[in-house]
Amino acid sequence: MTSDIVAISIPIGAYQIAHKLLLSIFSYKKSKHEPLIVLGGNVPSIAYNEIFQYFPRTDLFIVVGEGEESFSKILKHIDRKIDINSIPNLVRFSNGRIVKNYRKMPSLKDIIAPPYISDDIYKFINDNGGLIYLETSRGCYNNCTFCFKHTFYTNSNDNIRYFPIERFKLTLKQILNKKHAHFTIKLTDQCLISDDNPERINSAFQHINDVTQTLATSSYKGKLVFETRIDSLYNQRESIEDQSLRSFYWEQIIKANLDYVVFGLESCCNTQLKRYGKSYNIETIEGAVKKIKTMSIPCQFNMIMLDPLMTIDELNYNLNEIERLQILEYITSLSKELRITKGTPYYHLAKKYGIKIALDRENLTFYKYSYKSYIDPKISYLIPYLRTFYKVFNDSGYRFAGIEMFLNFKNIDNRNEKAINNILYIPRAFKNLEFSIIKYILSNTGSKELYIINEVKWLISNIVYSSIKSVQESLLLDMYFEDKQILKTFLKILNDISKNTAYFSDMFVKIKTEDVLNE
Repeated sequence: MTSDIVAISIPIGAYQIAHKLLLSIFSYKKSKHEPLIVLGGNVPSIAYNEIFQYFPRTDLFIVVGEGEESFSKILKHIDRKIDINSIPNLVRFSNGRIVKNYRKMPSLKDIIAPPYISDDIYKFINDNGGLIYLETSRGCYNNCTFCFKHTFYTNSNDNIRYFPIERFKLTLKQILNKKHAHFTIKLTDQCLISDDNPERINSAFQHINDVTQTLATSSYKGKLVFETRIDSLYNQRESIEDQSLRSFYWEQIIKANLDYVVFGLESCCNTQLKRYGKSYNIETIEGAVKKIKTMSIPCQFNMIMLDPLMTIDELNYNLNEIERLQILEYITSLSKELRITKGTPYYHLAKKYGIKIALDRENLTFYKYSYKSYIDPKISYLIPYLRTFYKVFNDSGYRFAGIEMFLNFKNIDNRNEKAINNILYIPRAFKNLEFSIIKYILSNTGSKELYIINEVKWLISNIVYSSIKSVQESLLLDMYFEDKQILKTFLKILNDISKNTAYFSDMFVKIKTEDVLNE
């Protein structure tokens, strides 16, 4: 190797790839001193102890948290200009032990230069759908008990820090100069206008105003996507004036060619929301849902309806509220379980209640737990079915509930109303199927599994398979696609799901011997 430094960012879910890469790098290196390997990102920030257990090397540095200042000082250290102990957020291995330097949150106010993105990366982004991730701020005032921010940041009450708006303008100009199709911008800000503190809300409103005005006054014709909490849309604790201001800025967001928003809903049950550290309740959710429907905001809801401390009453309450508020069509999945992250308040809460957890060595970030670990035996009975259900449909390589977003994102021609309705029938049928299975198993707890399995077979064969067949026919006969590659991709997705449907019943028959039950 001729490089002085090899820097690798490892996001959540990518550790196995990075581990193999590190094995390859270290087996190739002839010297322990050049090049220096520097790791950053979510996984190293959370799991540096485990990484150094695998690779106890002095030529491996890990930057915990944000790395702008840290990385520049690492370069100065290599040039022998500064002492290694002056590098903030650095973790290293020295004299047989892990050494941690002081923690520091970098200021963002002087970072004006746009992020460097090579032409090759732009082309790759464009060829794979055009979704480009940008940030205009960092930090979060909220304290969700399951969030990795508790280990990532120096202070769990980290204030929101804003990049200068000039940086966003320069980044946008850089994107517009590329000779590719229009990109869709996804803002990755952790806390976009979801703060309700009167002293801070004006800064949040001003920031979103700057972002939307920048988009409106530019020649950018692409779309906007972002994720935020449900209380960013409505908060009943605010004054009437602040609620009006919040609605006004949401209107500006919609005018900025909003494609869709992913709202973090998490739960419809107040006791579960409290356990998750949420500052809002079902009244907030109800008010936000009304605004979504009134303002016609294209969106979907992420829910974490299942956690090992959940009771059967909480589950039933969730299901009843979903029906009452008529929000099933917005929910990505009802079968998603809480991922317990290392070092978070929920991790300590689970330990307190005696939940048996084991670190998942494939990602070094989350802890696995058996269905038997659920404190309520009625929930425990339900989990194996839902895990299998969730696994089979995710194994198709496509999120079933995301087809509506797929239509928007790929700009599929919507002139044929019949074809569109047939396509949208699939995710709606799937959600109804998922909802029906949960309610059915709950109502038949204690009965023979075979009866439930047969019922599930019937639901799948009569609802899902028939809908897929009708969609395939409508696509082939009625739908007009300007891009034939989109048609090819979409048909492949449907065919994959059809195959899953065909063997889905076999998966349920094998449920007692599958790893799903033996975790």
